[in-house]
Amino acid sequence: MNFKEWLQLLSALFVLLAVDPKAGAGDAGDAGAGDGDDDAGDEDQGELDLDAGDAGAGDAGDQDTDDPVALKAARDKATKEAADAKAEGERHRLEAEDLRRRVPPPVVPPTEEARRRETEDRELADPKLDANRRWQIEANRTLRETKSRTDATLAQAQDLSDKANFDLSCATNKRFAAVKGEVEEELKKARAMGQNLPREAMAYYLLGKKVATAPEKKPAVTPKPGTDRGAPVRSDVRPGGKMTDHQKRAKRLENVNI
Repeated sequence: MNFKEWLQLLSALFVLLAVDPKAGAGDAGDAGAGDGDDDAGDEDQGELDLDAGDAGAGDAGDQDTDDPVALKAARDKATKEAADAKAEGERHRLEAEDLRRRVPPPVVPPTEEARRRETEDRELADPKLDANRRWQIEANRTLRETKSRTDATLAQAQDLSDKANFDLSCATNKRFAAVKGEVEEELKKARAMGQNLPREAMAYYLLGKKVATAPEKKPAVTPKPGTDRGAPVRSDVRPGGKMTDHQKRAKRLENVNI
């Protein structure tokens, strides 16, 4: 018996002890003494047969797990899947490169600084270039780079100041606050086209645009004085301020008791 079979035999004995401690003790004693009745021997034999069957199944399972043919088949399958995945990734990469070649990126025209540096590079590449001219080119480049950094720092400071002032205006003017997000969006578009406007001026522009494009409201019709066409009012006053005969008689009888 190997070590695994001994472990399975001991496990079977523990199961028997858990079910019937007395029978387990008797069986263990009989097994140790080597004599006993036929029933006990049959019972032990039956248990041993079950264990033997389990051990056989376990050994068969171990053989299946350690089967070199099965291991080779699993390894070949994993290798094939990895190769297929790599080939799929390579195919997608080639398709992307082919698409980029068919649709080239938009050509951005070089800036004035780029054209100037290209001309200077051609001059500097000439070994016969005069030393004074070489020094002049390098000095001009340094001056331009310094000015560019200074302008960028100044523009950033001005933008921060303009934003702070506009935030204060939004806090006191509800109309500015209503178009604050639109001001930032329009300012980005304007700067992309090389323009830069104060945020407050942009807010006035947007508000004026909203008013200009809003639908017109029809004014309420109010009657002019003297054009009331209600119930006619009877007047006994003749033109020119003269009283009628009826008014004269009424005036004479005002203080007379009847």
